[in-house]
Amino acid sequence: MGIVSARKIIEKIIAEKGLNIDSFEKTKFAEGLRSLVEMLKAASDTGITLAHKLEIIKKYYTPILMAAEPDYQIRLLDIGVLVTLAGQYDSLTKFLTDFALDPPSKRFGNKTTPLIDEGEDKPLTVSTIHSAKGLEWYSIFIPHALDGMIPSIRAIKNLEEMEEERRLFYVACSRAKEDLTITMPSYVSTYSGFMSYPSRFLVEIGKDKFQYQ
Repeated sequence: MGIVSARKIIEKIIAEKGLNIDSFEKTKFAEGLRSLVEMLKAASDTGITLAHKLEIIKKYYTPILMAAEPDYQIRLLDIGVLVTLAGQYDSLTKFLTDFALDPPSKRFGNKTTPLIDEGEDKPLTVSTIHSAKGLEWYSIFIPHALDGMIPSIRAIKNLEEMEEERRLFYVACSRAKEDLTITMPSYVSTYSGFMSYPSRFLVEIGKDKFQYQ
């Protein structure tokens, strides 16, 4: 569909204050518009989850991407990550707010880029906790787990901020499929203070849940 045809359809929808399929029944766009309307109706169902809504939209757009984009596989992977992230939310507003305030730093689909040599070591992914939301790796390393860094020294005196730090620490730990390694230096000295104690979040974990080395 060209720009001119798209403009005519949009103008007609605006003039009729809605999309009436009967108005386009004799055009070559009728079938495509009918599929679009069916998708929008299905995705607007208030009885399904946000992730399910996005799955419906993804299913609709998959053949379109395959026909129009040479890198459609990467684009579909990016959409798949979006669906996974949406699965953590019950509210569309909350999801959009969090995504707008802290968007992913790069395209997630790039993590599937083939290696030059199959025998080559897989690359190491360095990520912030926020950007790791919705993703998983076999092994995860969390460095600098000192009190004052995790949680941040700026959050220690505020209960609400402390709980947010706890949630972020949980997000970081739960990215690991099999192995989780948490490390800490003997101390860190900054303008904020001298930090040498393990994170208080670690102290709360039962000793039977981890190995100390």
